[in-house]
Amino acid sequence: MKTLEQIKHESVGSDRFRAALMGIFSAVALVLAAIGLYGVISYSVLQRTREIGIRSVLGASPANIARLVLGSGLTLTLSGLSLEWALRLASPGSCRQCCSTWAVSTRSRSRRSRASCCSSRWPRAFCLPVGR
Repeated sequence: MKTLEQIKHESVGSDRFRAALMGIFSAVALVLAAIGLYGVISYSVLQRTREIGIRSVLGASPANIARLVLGSGLTLTLSGLSLEWALRLASPGSCRQCCSTWAVSTRSRSRRSRASCCSSRWPRAFCLPVGR
């Protein structure tokens, strides 16, 4: 005989493991993206060292130079994000596939109805199960 606490722990154990694994992979992806962005901005500043020196000699304030560097990084980041959203919105079939796969792979019929299925306008990031 098992206690209710043991049954509950066994039933949500794999879900907890998947959630923890997803959190770890998300954190690693975030760190890698930050390192990549730092590398691109660093290379851009290295390429523009002379221009930045000339601007500072001609009287540009440090705030203006920082705005120049951070503006180029922000432009790069926003263009990447907009390209990602455009590609996700251009392929609505993959979102439906994601949601139907989730609904089939759940263990019980009651959880199948609780999976949030996306319309064709939402990106894949929103194809997540609804909380219990």
